Amino acid sequence: MFPTHPTKPIIEDCWQECFQDSVNFCSFNILTKSTITGDLLQANVLRIFDSRPWLLHHPILDFSVLNLAQPSGTTARVPFFLSTLHEYYSGHHKIYIDGSKTASLTGCGIYVEQLNIHQSITINPSFSAELFGILRALYCVFIYAIPKVLIITGSLGALQSVGSGCWTTHVFASKIVLMCSTLAKAGREIVFMWVPDHRGIPGNEIADSLAKMATSDNRGPDVGQVSHKTVSTCVSFADICQHLRAHYDHVWNARYQSDPKGTSYKAIYPRRRKEDLRLVQEDTATLFLLRTGHCKLHLYLFRLGLHPDGLCDVCKIPETVSHFLLICPKFRAQRETLLASLRNMGVNINIQDVLRHSDASRLVQLFVDETHRTI
Repeated sequence: MFPTHPTKPIIEDCWQECFQDSVNFCSFNILTKSTITGDLLQANVLRIFDSRPWLLHHPILDFSVLNLAQPSGTTARVPFFLSTLHEYYSGHHKIYIDGSKTASLTGCGIYVEQLNIHQSITINPSFSAELFGILRALYCVFIYAIPKVLIITGSLGALQSVGSGCWTTHVFASKIVLMCSTLAKAGREIVFMWVPDHRGIPGNEIADSLAKMATSDNRGPDVGQVSHKTVSTCVSFADICQHLRAHYDHVWNARYQSDPKGTSYKAIYPRRRKEDLRLVQEDTATLFLLRTGHCKLHLYLFRLGLHPDGLCDVCKIPETVSHFLLICPKFRAQRETLLASLRNMGVNINIQDVLRHSDASRLVQLFVDETHRTI
């Protein structure tokens, strides 16, 4: 009835594998079967109640470590995290999750502290390691009947995706919300917490080593407490978009660098510039003209046959962009202000750095305005 409604993917997911003998219940389709071993799947089947998506219980997210006040926040995060665990989550099972990615492989590591579970999972296709790790952690909560659990990860993007309530962008995020809601109705308490990576937190370091093990070319059979697994998963629309952006960014830059034109601009930006200067259109146009050298300075006008010699009226040398901005004594007063501000910002005084630095762009535009020079 509503083919474009944002809850449609969830409703389809909930109803696509209904049990024949139970009305208004469903299973977690093929993803459950690919991530849980056969004997466990036969012994325990997670069922989702016939519930409207807007009535689902949303996940509980703890960003207290991330929101720790600066400037002491960076150095104080680890002791604050450890004290938070002791004070608020001493009765919770801790599940640490981390992801790893190489040029050809993606993997996630899962470490359940109290149960001493070590899982190293290679994911195919190579997308969304942390979100898949969270999904596996929730299966552990269900299978082992863990009453209270704290899921700990260093992936802020994964937690924000889960907490945003954005149903249509990532299939794993929607499944995580569905599982959290179902487990919450069964009396389980689930909290997600962000921690900084690579700061010596023992559980986090174990999950990191498990994730790297999953992306190693020398992955072998299960060894000791560590279980290895390769899982084929579905690909979300968000992952496809991210992959396409990275691909076409690479294609665009390859063509950009191989094109013989635009040497002046490419001397400033060897690759496509990604930062947002947040300038009005007129300012952006002026800076682009200076970066390319295609502006109304005398040397370029001479190339077009619109100036007799292309020389500066004062210095009698070619009037280039570098000469206009950094050398010509005609604008000494305006330049002193520009150079003093650039030095305070730590910008090297050469034409490439001055025109490349995003924070210096407004100063360059101000210099042009004060000289009343038409560019």
